[in-house]
Amino acid sequence: MADATPLQSPSDTATDYQVLQFLILQRLLKIQTATVVKVLAVTPAALGALGPLGTVDVLPLVEQVDGAGNAIPHVTLYGRPYVRLQGGANAIVIDPQVGDLGLMVFCARDISSVIVAKQSGPPASARAFSYADGIYVGGMLNGVPTSYLQWLNDGTLNIVSPVAVNITAPEINVTGPVNITGTVNANGAIIDHTGEVTDALGKVLGTHIHSGVQTGGSDTGPPV
Repeated sequence: MADATPLQSPSDTATDYQVLQFLILQRLLKIQTATVVKVLAVTPAALGALGPLGTVDVLPLVEQVDGAGNAIPHVTLYGRPYVRLQGGANAIVIDPQVGDLGLMVFCARDISSVIVAKQSGPPASARAFSYADGIYVGGMLNGVPTSYLQWLNDGTLNIVSPVAVNITAPEINVTGPVNITGTVNANGAIIDHTGEVTDALGKVLGTHIHSGVQTGGSDTGPPV
């Protein structure tokens, strides 16, 4: 295909075919398919707030070029929906953050009525492949994460957080050996990094003694 330029060259008018090819190319240049964008704002802005999908304001990073070859920056695209990996009421929630770079795709027809009604319907306008119908797909070209799920090639799963990992469920079942490095707090009973156990009453089991007894062949009573 010919270069994506709005200017005609002498060869573009050499034959009827080349004239037609130039005209077709000019129309194709008005079709938006996908591009790299930068996230400027996220709504709702509260990180960690669980709710339905919000929107992002983004700036396309591949600038436009006029007929003289001058770069023309894009304007901000406001209120575009973004993608979340979700099936029914189950989801992986990794909402965009300001400063993210990511891919935006542009739908073939006007999707505004579907966004509002959440059901099928005719397009609200005649626009096609428009910037106004962009959907933010997700991050790319970003830096090294500090909080992540990582699947290794051998099947190992790493869950890493620099702050905390919270698990909430009516019941948590673990099958298999559990190796823990660090302190465990189980309803007030503490197992420290050496394996020493301190019960919820503050008794250190490894050094706990009962006073007022004489040695012999009988067992002591429970801790007091």
